[in-house]
Amino acid sequence: MTGRPSRAGRLSRVGALALTSVLLGIGATACASTPEPDPDQDTTSAAERFATPLELARARTECLQEKGWESELDEETGQIRTPVDDGDDQAFDEDDAACFEELGVDPDRSLTSAEFDTLYEQYLEGKDCLEGAGHAITDPPSRQVFEETYDSDAWVPWTEVGDEAITEALEACPMPPPVY
Repeated sequence: MTGRPSRAGRLSRVGALALTSVLLGIGATACASTPEPDPDQDTTSAAERFATPLELARARTECLQEKGWESELDEETGQIRTPVDDGDDQAFDEDDAACFEELGVDPDRSLTSAEFDTLYEQYLEGKDCLEGAGHAITDPPSRQVFEETYDSDAWVPWTEVGDEAITEALEACPMPPPVY
């Protein structure tokens, strides 16, 4: 049996580090033939239900537990740890994917160009705020490099604040809400 964080990828990193941002009001044009919403269907978006990555991690942990996994959430880091016996990887991955689907989250969804634009602007504002609060933050990459490295080596100003000062920094300069 091995203990491992469940489901690698962008969303897990985001959940663990609470790194992403913004709910965008990207609307579609209304059509005259738009059907009435099904009153029995929950149309609340994942972002509306889970205001923070930690809330999503709690719901995901509970879902995995309901599926029989002994998942535990580290409330400080947002990391979910799930012991998986050798040979059970596929079953775990299927249950984990089902939990994401039930929660209305696509962990592998790529951000749109408009989402990257907004995220980049919010991170620049966060950098300015953090520097105004006395924290040294590295210069940002270009907008293009920001997008290209987001999944592999994201520039996130809040990660440059030391552990001893992060609580105060987040109070002075809150991170934008996540994109799900």
